Amino acid sequence: MKIEYTIGEEDFLTHQLYAATKSPQILKQRKRTWLLVPAMYVIIAAVLYLQGLKPTALFLVIAAIAWLPLYPVFQHRRYRKHFLNHVKETYKNRINKPGSVEFTDGFILLKDDTGEGKTDINQLEKITELPGHIFVKLKAGLSIILAKDKIEDAPAVVTYLKALAAQLGIPYNPELDWKWR
Repeated sequence: MKIEYTIGEEDFLTHQLYAATKSPQILKQRKRTWLLVPAMYVIIAAVLYLQGLKPTALFLVIAAIAWLPLYPVFQHRRYRKHFLNHVKETYKNRINKPGSVEFTDGFILLKDDTGEGKTDINQLEKITELPGHIFVKLKAGLSIILAKDKIEDAPAVVTYLKALAAQLGIPYNPELDWKWR
């Protein structure tokens, strides 16, 4: 099956954000930041309280309490902006350029403005389906990004990739409720 596609800035961004939600290191860092800052505020507030600076200590306790629900909103925007800048810088020569991927007996043929590639079909690691995208991950760590709204007959592509995953014995992960948080 041959699939013609175009990858836009938002498609690259969605891939980066999805990868971030699945990275144990990034998840650990996000949680640590979310908890560490209010903990420091409370420790500093305790020291200030013992020194008799009760209004300042109270302010820091209130700031620590406010941090817990407000930081995820801030963090969401910060990560999105960070990854958007990364996409603009890293993929500037690939954004909105046409390409194709062809799954043949035994091989994956990739073609775009940067060149052509041929990979053994057994190098597929997993296929993930999101509400608007399909990510075909290779064992080398690379992913083929397919935006459902930019490929012809997306339901047929999904059906084909499900069958291919079953044939190769690799996971097909439908995460149709995934959303960047």
